[in-house]
Amino acid sequence: MPNRDHLNEPQRAFAEKLFELYPDFLPTRSLYLDFEGSGSGWELIISLFWPKHREPRRFAWRICRDSKRLTREDVQSALEELEISGSGPSVVVAYSQGGYKPNERERLIDLLGIDPWPKASWVNLLHPFQKCPQMTATIERHRHVVHKKDKSQVRRSLEALEWEFDIIRDQAIRGHNNRYSDGLDGKMQVLSLAQKYARGGLSDAELKDLKAYCLQDVKSMYRIARTCELGLYGRGQRRERYRR
Repeated sequence: MPNRDHLNEPQRAFAEKLFELYPDFLPTRSLYLDFEGSGSGWELIISLFWPKHREPRRFAWRICRDSKRLTREDVQSALEELEISGSGPSVVVAYSQGGYKPNERERLIDLLGIDPWPKASWVNLLHPFQKCPQMTATIERHRHVVHKKDKSQVRRSLEALEWEFDIIRDQAIRGHNNRYSDGLDGKMQVLSLAQKYARGGLSDAELKDLKAYCLQDVKSMYRIARTCELGLYGRGQRRERYRR
């Protein structure tokens, strides 16, 4: 039987829904991707996390420069930094709207003008969250992340899911529109900092916080997925899954 001892009930329900929806998902062999921007090809930041490497070589990111938006060359250089070439990853993971397939896939195609990985499967971590009544009810009850100006709005963001998996962000890299159950308001204004970087006016401290924020997004997706896998499957079961 699966070893589920270290998952609480909502975590276990989320994990079961994740692998029900994406039964072939192997967290350690997937690429984690996140955009910051407005979509339709107008992206300011791309963040990538590739757990096949050891730290700190798992993370690469690019910020828009003089063009005020990312270019295909920016994305390609980030992929080269992670040594992702050829047919690319077999699975890409994101956290966004879009249901079974995350909107990040269309945003990537809009940015590049082509689908760079036509054979890749996509996993959307928001999708099992939305399909898991136990986890959504827990987040509503705990109210860890709410809208700063309208406290009735409980966030169903990646930050809220992180909190339920005991991943707590520093205040500097919490969303500026949010208030948190520990009484702190978020400070990160990611799009404003990206635009400031493009103008050449970002301080070293601001750049450090921006990088930490972007790393947190993609690394947290991996940590959550991996925790779910370790909680549901024992060592022998994991070995069998990775042999397929």
